Amino acid sequence: MIAQISEFRMPRYREIPDVGLYLDQTVKYMNRYLAPLGCMEITTSMVSNYVKKGYISNPVRKQYSAEQIAYLLFIAVAKSCKFFFGLINAHFQIIKTCFFYHFQFFFP
Repeated sequence: MIAQISEFRMPRYREIPDVGLYLDQTVKYMNRYLAPLGCMEITTSMVSNYVKKGYISNPVRKQYSAEQIAYLLFIAVAKSCKFFFGLINAHFQIIKTCFFYHFQFFFP
């Protein structure tokens, strides 16, 4: 188990499929990456609840984008580290604000 954790790495953003994955496909993809951590498996109900609570945006035509999958992976890891969901939502808002603030300087 320790060897698995020491070799663990999250997928790079460019490695996350951006073809649009359906809910079941998204959950399978995430659980495959999270398995070495030994944390709780993500379920379709959990993902649906994260959407309802506004942690991630609604899927487009029932498909999750790379950005949404990246957020879900962050939520899963943060949850296993005992983050509070209020803090997770606050972190997302800060990241989005900083990203768009800096992005406007490169593409006015």
